[in-house]
Amino acid sequence: MRKVRFGFLVMGLIMAALTSLRAEDLSSTEPSLSAAEWGAQSARFKVTNATEEYKNVVVISRARAISGPLKPVRYTRHSFMMDPQSTREENFPIEIPSTYGNIGLEIEMYDVVDTLDQLVVSQRFYAYKKELDFPVPNALKEILDLNIEVPVMGGKNYAFDNQFGRILGMLLARGKSPDEIAALCQCRPEFVNNYISHLAEEGYVESSEGGFRPRFITIEKAQAESLRPAIDGAAVSLAAVIAANFKAYDSTLDALAASGKLTRDAHDALDGGAILYHKYPVTLTFLLWNLLGRSFVNESLPFNIFADSDPCNNYMGDFHYLVAGGPGSNGKTFYYQTKNSMGEAIFCGYGDFEVSCPPKFVPVGPQKAVVRWDFRAGNEEYPFIFNTEKMIAPISLLMVDTYKPMETLKKEVETVMAGSSFEKYKRGALYWCWNLVVTEVMDKLTADGTMKKEGAGLYSFQRVDY
Repeated sequence: MRKVRFGFLVMGLIMAALTSLRAEDLSSTEPSLSAAEWGAQSARFKVTNATEEYKNVVVISRARAISGPLKPVRYTRHSFMMDPQSTREENFPIEIPSTYGNIGLEIEMYDVVDTLDQLVVSQRFYAYKKELDFPVPNALKEILDLNIEVPVMGGKNYAFDNQFGRILGMLLARGKSPDEIAALCQCRPEFVNNYISHLAEEGYVESSEGGFRPRFITIEKAQAESLRPAIDGAAVSLAAVIAANFKAYDSTLDALAASGKLTRDAHDALDGGAILYHKYPVTLTFLLWNLLGRSFVNESLPFNIFADSDPCNNYMGDFHYLVAGGPGSNGKTFYYQTKNSMGEAIFCGYGDFEVSCPPKFVPVGPQKAVVRWDFRAGNEEYPFIFNTEKMIAPISLLMVDTYKPMETLKKEVETVMAGSSFEKYKRGALYWCWNLVVTEVMDKLTADGTMKKEGAGLYSFQRVDY
């Protein structure tokens, strides 16, 4: 035992010595920032290679919000080779997220064999940390206090994962000019103009005679509050109707199983109708979103919130919106119908789930190229198969008497939101409204014991013909 411990001690001393030598092999001066401002900046520094060998160096930066309701992160990576016994000056690009409060900036340098390798702590020879402060301007407190929200799954891109992007959209909708916005936000006009240009490239903003306007609906706090009684009323009515309809639904499942047309096993992987025994995902996905939702939002046509995009590029087109009022003014569910190599697929959930995108991925908005994505570890979905023909009869029973509260609510939305922007981007307003309804209905149906949430509330569905 003593020999083993002595061996570990020797190895530890050797590793410590090697680490110390590596730290002396490469060194860096403290980075000098071009400006402590939002957006693209640079850090200038000098790296010295004191060895007789060529060295590959990787530099990374992370800038992340420490305080505030949103936590945007910006990451950059740069690599270069150093000659033996040399000093090199670098002007390293960094990105500061445009949000108020404290932002922590970290710059790290690594001595690597291959610049594409995964970085490990033992390779790091320099680390720098600095905290930047962006206080809220007094003139902006009123709009910042509105706590502007975006759709669930719709705030993952760089355009709207930060406070400035959301404020900008709301101010443009109010008719503010780029110069006025720069003055209110206390940032450079060049930054505002560049941000608007970026939004225009991604399809979020268009120029008009009066300046720039968002190509999506913005819902002011007064509008959201005015509609809330109608939304709450529709949710109460729908929850009561759906709960009552489950009696006929359950009887139908028993009859189908007795006749051999439906399995009795809720987990039968060879029967596309087995999902019918899972009331929570069936109600959330197929009743409230796939049937009632597309009727309310998209004139009964199937819709894909990421058409010409995906959860990584995160462009929602007409279904995107900004709503003032904080989390309480926003729904908590999402519905994403698409196609994959096996045919029709649906992703639906109650909650805002993180997705994993390809390494070094940078969102580019609307595009046709397929981006491979998945839900991040810890956010795994509950997978199901479904056969549409086997589901039609039972689910149609849950739809009985559901259209009257929907029609009443839709008329109220059209009245409160009347205006040119609503007529042009009404799908975003209707998607926002219906999401609140779905959230409240699911809350009520779980609270009264009609159904129970399965797993984390995240589900995937693959269509089959058996």
